[in-house]
Amino acid sequence: MGKQEKAISEKEHAILEAIYTMYRYVTVEHITRLFFSQTSKNYAGAYLKRLADAHLLERFALPATKRGNPQLVYTVSWNGFTYLRSLDLTPYGFVRPPTQPSYFHIAHSLCLTEVLVTASLLSREEPRVVLYSAKPDCCSNILLQPYKMEASL
Repeated sequence: MGKQEKAISEKEHAILEAIYTMYRYVTVEHITRLFFSQTSKNYAGAYLKRLADAHLLERFALPATKRGNPQLVYTVSWNGFTYLRSLDLTPYGFVRPPTQPSYFHIAHSLCLTEVLVTASLLSREEPRVVLYSAKPDCCSNILLQPYKMEASL
């Protein structure tokens, strides 16, 4: 980490690593569901704010059509990417470009995050369900190969 950043706690590291390796874009609600009790939304938000203030996460407001505070979206910043890469962790995708992606890209990514968070929580609650991979094919550089489906009547 850079000289302006303080050491981060184990919980902050776990949150940063989860965003870096699995989720890419998250909201406070996602982090609350993954790391805290359901009544700890403000506490989860404080963790994300500390990581953003330490320049390990970037945050931006999701455009909204209604009044009130917009939903904040968090992603790993360049400093966070550099820090986690130094720990030999494999990133999920790549670091966000300097310009904010389109609303549709963010909305799609947040929908994927919701599915991945739900799948992760299901595998915690039900031991018969095992999550082998949490990276959707649409976010990888792997070419999908056609497969032959057989059915018998």
